[in-house]
Amino acid sequence: MAVADLNVVTPKKQITFKANGKEGLVKFADVDSVVIDRKVLKRFDIGKKSKLYYILAKAGNRTLGVISSKRNRDRGGFSSVVTLYDVVVIENGKVLKQIGFTESKTEAEANRREEFFKLISDFFPECTPLRNKVDLFRSENDPTNIMFLKILDEPEKIDCK
Repeated sequence: MAVADLNVVTPKKQITFKANGKEGLVKFADVDSVVIDRKVLKRFDIGKKSKLYYILAKAGNRTLGVISSKRNRDRGGFSSVVTLYDVVVIENGKVLKQIGFTESKTEAEANRREEFFKLISDFFPECTPLRNKVDLFRSENDPTNIMFLKILDEPEKIDCK
């Protein structure tokens, strides 16, 4: 089946998609994994909740996953859309580390994004392809740590060997 568009709707616990000119939906509970090109979307049963994450990397029993969602933010009569990122390290069905941040350029959000780099060195030190890719997007010219969000916006699975 050729999937043209895929959307993870976290609040409704479902995936909507367009394939072969038709629209459809699948509940999280009915999904084990979805592979589209080099992107892998996998369900994890954490506690009593099913969550879907795009797999960024897998090393041994550890998985680095990300999911993002758009939210409307209203402040002072102005409305804007903000992207929320949820990054997790899962090992044997348990969350070892979870960080969340937005693309906002505030100092607090920049500091939360900085945690992503520490997470990579702490939990995936042997995954050279992941470290190399992340390093490509890290720069002294990017003090707000915004450039690496490209990796999370296009979450292709990296093979750790």
